[in-house]
Amino acid sequence: MCSFFCCAFAAQETIWGNFVRKTNDNGDIIITDNAYITAKDGGKHNGKYVNALKWKDNQVNKAYNSYVYQVELHHDKIAHPERYIENWNQKPLNKQIWSLEKWRKDALRNAQEASIMLGILRERGIIK
Repeated sequence: MCSFFCCAFAAQETIWGNFVRKTNDNGDIIITDNAYITAKDGGKHNGKYVNALKWKDNQVNKAYNSYVYQVELHHDKIAHPERYIENWNQKPLNKQIWSLEKWRKDALRNAQEASIMLGILRERGIIK
């Protein structure tokens, strides 16, 4: 599995709501601090941030790892949809587009939530 924290490659930034969405050359979503900062400041995902502050360190870490796994899974779904949907190539184009867009949104949401967990772990001094 790939890591979404390497910044060695050139990243493209696009505005996505209140977040800056960074993608690498393959179009993969990279987890940034933007969602954490927005949530901490009372914006999108603030409820997730407030709730996660009450969790134990190991719970926050487990949530973070789960979100990262989901981002990687959804990137794989986008790259190889035929592995996840039977007869992918026979599906109507609008169904294919719908699935790809849903997976992209799911990957982005999970990246944002991973950002929040990562920010909390940094706040607590668990990781740098």
